[in-house]
Amino acid sequence: LIIAFARRAVRYRVGVFLQRNFNLPLGKEGLRPIAITLLQSSDREKDVEGILKYLKRNIYYGGATDANTNWIQEKIGVPDIKEPNFVTLVFGGDIMLDRGVRSSVVKNFNNDYSALFAKKDLSDILKKSDIVFANLEGTASDKGADLKNLYSFRMDPAVVPALKGAGISILSVANNHIGDWGRNAYIDTLSRLRENEIHYTGGGMNSAEAETPAIIEKYGMKIGFLGFSDVGPTAMEADVDQAGQLLANDPRFDEIIQNASKQVDYLVVSFHFGDEYKTKHNARQEYLAHKAVDAGAKLIIGSHPHVIEDTEIYKKSFIAYSLGNFIFDQSWSAPTMQGMLLEVKLNRDGSMTVKKDTIHLNSAFQPETIIKGTEEKIKFQEIKNNATQ
Repeated sequence: LIIAFARRAVRYRVGVFLQRNFNLPLGKEGLRPIAITLLQSSDREKDVEGILKYLKRNIYYGGATDANTNWIQEKIGVPDIKEPNFVTLVFGGDIMLDRGVRSSVVKNFNNDYSALFAKKDLSDILKKSDIVFANLEGTASDKGADLKNLYSFRMDPAVVPALKGAGISILSVANNHIGDWGRNAYIDTLSRLRENEIHYTGGGMNSAEAETPAIIEKYGMKIGFLGFSDVGPTAMEADVDQAGQLLANDPRFDEIIQNASKQVDYLVVSFHFGDEYKTKHNARQEYLAHKAVDAGAKLIIGSHPHVIEDTEIYKKSFIAYSLGNFIFDQSWSAPTMQGMLLEVKLNRDGSMTVKKDTIHLNSAFQPETIIKGTEEKIKFQEIKNNATQ
């Protein structure tokens, strides 16, 4: 952030796309205009308001703090910016941008992975949300060696900044394809996520990091995330001095979740589990999901089946057993070319609301159509105390 003092104005220069003007008292000359311009923002209005709020809280001219605060609020002439009483989250399913998706991006979008997220229905939902979560089905790296599994995924490193640009906040790195190109590719992927300021959960540089919840704080509310794989590979399990993922059969499963839940207001636990291409969850999924809720989770997000599965309310917590595919190249059937986009509102009073959208991929593997209608997408449906399909 550069502060450039001019003869008649002070400019907080953070970009070129949106400008907001207001006045700030500076010395003997009285009110001087300030221009805020914002660059590379997914929600410019919200970010500008955040800057104004920061100024009001942190500019100090001397004197009594309370009087100073009131004086600045009066002189700046910006109304109080009230924090929302809720945090909005969007959960998507499996993202795998290798194989057929990579070919489509090369052919149709000049190797620009951001085009996969460009359709308006999707981008509107992602960019208005405070937190966006998905499962990264494989590594994004140019390192490692192909272990020659039946299906072996390694995405172009250019995928990572594209995910960031699309509004992805956090990714699960616990799944059966995360080790397809070995541990070096996995470590490189974690590094690239950190460089692009994308949180990850379900794995880490060692077992301590893998067991530590990723915590995102919004509007004074702490949202925590843990991830587990129930479908291996066991060779990629994190250890004391070894990078890897967190497995659902960890003997400290309950303890890990309990410890995480104590650190946050809401805990989200994601699982890579279940049977592929089944639309109903199995007994193992239910066991793990209920066990996680009993240990302190409020939201359970499932992936791996590649199709949408049923949802459940258990002890006032919401369970989505499988969101299906977010972006994947399984074009051989209609169910694998769609997925659930789960919109969640976590309220400060401890309640939550959810809304289930269905996304459909086009032939280029872009999520293009979102069933529910534009107006319904922002009207969250209250959670009822019964299971829904």
